[in-house]
Amino acid sequence: MKQLIGPWWICISDPCAEVSASALDAFHYAVPPKRREAVLTYLSSDLLAYISANLNKATPESWQSDPALSNTPEDLADRHERVIVASLTSLDKFLSTLSSDNLAIVFMAKENSLESGEGVASTSGSPSPDCDTTAVSILKPIATRIFQEQLLKAVTSSEKRPVIRRAAYHLLTSAAQTMPILLDSSKPKNSSSSTSGAANTSALTALFSTMLAETDATCVPAMLEALPRLTQCFPSAWATVGETSSTSTSTSLKSFQEIPLSLPCWPHI
Repeated sequence: MKQLIGPWWICISDPCAEVSASALDAFHYAVPPKRREAVLTYLSSDLLAYISANLNKATPESWQSDPALSNTPEDLADRHERVIVASLTSLDKFLSTLSSDNLAIVFMAKENSLESGEGVASTSGSPSPDCDTTAVSILKPIATRIFQEQLLKAVTSSEKRPVIRRAAYHLLTSAAQTMPILLDSSKPKNSSSSTSGAANTSALTALFSTMLAETDATCVPAMLEALPRLTQCFPSAWATVGETSSTSTSTSLKSFQEIPLSLPCWPHI
């Protein structure tokens, strides 16, 4: 099951409706409803490792290793696009399937548990609407790699692949709604470890700039859904954009920041 869960869960999110429906029916048949969250939580390490390995293949050429498959440029591009979109969409479905307690188990770890190799995670209290609330746990490395590196890269480096950006925008929206700390685990200003999140704050600033430059008509609705939610949870990421951007961009920034939203934000470190 550990070897199977990665490909199986991604097939559930395959762009082909027949593939997706068949995979979902098989999963529902194999795993009783009351056990699904527990099974996904237990197998999450293998599932996330498989997804991360897919997202790490950044170009179509990365998929030409299998001689049994057609490796024409067109086929490689289609294969790349299909797997990346399915991987991003499967993460979106994963976030929506698990409860907040199980998401904490999957993605969070006590700071000293990473050094000792323990996989147990916990958080203090319930999620707070204040995104700057201090939490006692830190993200596991796999969460940081997927959500703070590979997901952001899917937006900023997929200029010619709108379908990938669109899937990434949907996942950004889900992460901001469900567990914003996945996207930025910066320490609060009064913490001695505050520099740990500086790099990803810069990445979010670059992400916001890229999203404001979105022009593809098939991507704009998803972008417009994601950007206000990200803005409410990470307003400080706009500081550099505001200082370096044009007047029109700054005006757009201000209008996004003024959109009223009431979102549950996971506590920040």
